[in-house]
Amino acid sequence: MEQWATGVQVFLVPLASATASRRAVWAQRLRSAGGATADGDGVTHVALAPELSRGRLEAWKDLSSLKEAFWVSTDWLISCLSQQRRVPEAQFPWPPDPAPKSASPSPRKVPALEASPLPSKRKVEDPSESEAQVSPVSPPSSKRTRRSELSESEVEELRPRMAAFNGQLTPQRKQLLGRREKFACQRAPLLDPATPSAASGQRNGALVALFGQLQKHYEALGDSWRERSYRTTASLLRSLPFEVASVADLQQPQLRRLGKKTREKLVEFLETGTIGRVEGLQEDESTKALNELQGIWGVGLTTARRWYGLGCRSVEDVREHMAAGGLKLNSDQLIGLELYDDLAQRIPRQEVASIVERVEAAAQQRFGLRLRVEACGSYRRGRDTCGDVDLLLCCRWAEDEGRLSCQEILQAIVAELTAQKFLTHDLKGSRYEDPFARGEASPRSACYFGVCKVGQCHRRIDLKVHPLVE
Repeated sequence: MEQWATGVQVFLVPLASATASRRAVWAQRLRSAGGATADGDGVTHVALAPELSRGRLEAWKDLSSLKEAFWVSTDWLISCLSQQRRVPEAQFPWPPDPAPKSASPSPRKVPALEASPLPSKRKVEDPSESEAQVSPVSPPSSKRTRRSELSESEVEELRPRMAAFNGQLTPQRKQLLGRREKFACQRAPLLDPATPSAASGQRNGALVALFGQLQKHYEALGDSWRERSYRTTASLLRSLPFEVASVADLQQPQLRRLGKKTREKLVEFLETGTIGRVEGLQEDESTKALNELQGIWGVGLTTARRWYGLGCRSVEDVREHMAAGGLKLNSDQLIGLELYDDLAQRIPRQEVASIVERVEAAAQQRFGLRLRVEACGSYRRGRDTCGDVDLLLCCRWAEDEGRLSCQEILQAIVAELTAQKFLTHDLKGSRYEDPFARGEASPRSACYFGVCKVGQCHRRIDLKVHPLVE
């Protein structure tokens, strides 16, 4: 291994995302490259988490004695370790935001710790406490019991939806309908769009988006605890039957599991309309680069990190590295790169409806009226735009299930849509070929992942065939 870090002594500030496990890995790899970690004399670099605020650093420790060292974000160290060379410190200064006028622009100067950019209302966070801790307090036992029985009035209300079951309500089907609000796509909208107060229905959506950004950021950093906490919070907010409009709403029983830090962020949003932590992430260059790379279909977080270490910061960088022979992409990634501009666009609801009609027509042409096609995902939840088109297909009547398998149904529909040149690209992961040709047992469902073309635009489409619930 190249000894690029000879003479480099890094002080790893143990705050924010610079957790003990991460610091241990960085220190080990730094020593392998000829460098070392230190916290006193001889320190050449001070590495701090990019999201760390001056106020929190000042409350933790006085580091003015290290003013002659390079003050860089931990992204500098990550980049050096990935590329096995010393990356220019000026590319990863700390803090990443533009420095105050009173601060020197030189990266070798210690930032002005006295000038905290945080509003006075925000409290200094305890580094030992999780960002979005969810309290493990369990709900009262009387409310914990799931109700599995439906009343007669509820059965009458659901009777129109029982047509697929030929009007028969078996115990299994009754239990399924009783849990009809378990998933987000099964729930009714929070507010009627025709009511004057519907504009306030955007608050929960805004909160879900903000906590979703925090979740993605900490997922990219490998912080599974915070990532899981923020994901749980976003899911909880998405399922609320009421709008979070005031601090008093935070006392509702549905929000009793939220931790102190999460409640502080909700209060901050209600008072200011935003969350300061998220605003700081929007200026983080590594987060923006990883998000853009993951926008390519077939590229996950692990691949995005690897490409980031090779110097890719944008989709255009990926194209240049691939042309130079520095990157090898699989078939899905090549399709995602080729159609990046089209697939990155949100699909208008009206266009999704036209795609549904196209698939329904193909299903009717092959199977008459024996199949039911239903749009799911964002479209079913009533969104104005969708990231892709998710279609669920099943037999309209239970007696038709024994005549055709899910694989045969999907094969026929894909063949029909391909012949019409509506489907243009097949993606990996599809499962609709004949499993008996490989000596496998027939699965209970079949799915197809691909790309369709509407006008001049390519759109992602998923077709899934499932049997009726027994």
